[in-house]
Amino acid sequence: MPVTLTLMTLAGVAFAAPVVAGHIVLSADRGSAPSPSLAWTSMFLREVAACAAAIAAIPLGWRERAPAFTGPIARTEHRTPVVLVPGFGMNRSCFFPMQAALRARGWSWVHAVNRGPRGGRIPTYARHLQEQVERLCAQSGQEQVDLVCHSMGGLIAAWYLQELGGAARIRRLITMGTPWEGTRMAAFRGPLSEGADMLLDAPLIAALLEPTVPTFCIWSRQDQLIVPSQSACPPWALSTPHMVQELEMVGHLEMIANFAGIDAVSQALLGSWSLAGGEEE
Repeated sequence: MPVTLTLMTLAGVAFAAPVVAGHIVLSADRGSAPSPSLAWTSMFLREVAACAAAIAAIPLGWRERAPAFTGPIARTEHRTPVVLVPGFGMNRSCFFPMQAALRARGWSWVHAVNRGPRGGRIPTYARHLQEQVERLCAQSGQEQVDLVCHSMGGLIAAWYLQELGGAARIRRLITMGTPWEGTRMAAFRGPLSEGADMLLDAPLIAALLEPTVPTFCIWSRQDQLIVPSQSACPPWALSTPHMVQELEMVGHLEMIANFAGIDAVSQALLGSWSLAGGEEE
């Protein structure tokens, strides 16, 4: 029993440590510590739990799966196939809750991809995403898909759109906690070279332009891995406020699994958003 308790305590500390570190850097960037409150404590504990669940599920998503769907797209169905793109250090397993939720809400074609090959950089991952999108279009018989991307996944999608002609295949892009302008937390990337593309002064970040497809940005001021947090809601997104959704008291990994995040994604997928600053007729 003491051994079990010790192991559980060590595991809790291990999962909480990156969340604590992230909030320390976020507070330093803002020049003020978070005000202690029940809501903040609840958010912190939920984020630790989300980190633990995501890390524990990683082995389940190591192997890339072929697209598997609940059924063919009916002639009367107007929902575009959805591709889910994970972020730094994650794989398709982090999208299990969202994938299940979207299918329960009526999307027949929802496919989560991995980054590949491992150890690459964002341009390499973008080419892999291009292959997966082409594969999904071929199997679904649709000319376009929607992309829902978490964290670094949004940068992968942006590079695919900008440099690989992805705009012809993508109807809309939805990003969640994506460091469009970089993040200070990329300095703690460890041995994974892909993190270098997310530094504040990274050449890739400087080269990115505003996407040429309707782009919906979901972000949180409490996102401990995007520092500064406004990086997930860049100036070009603020020019179309109907395509921005701020989540209250939600952390970086929790946002892709909680009801508020899934609701925001559902609304963004169903909405008739345009680049002109309003809803399409």
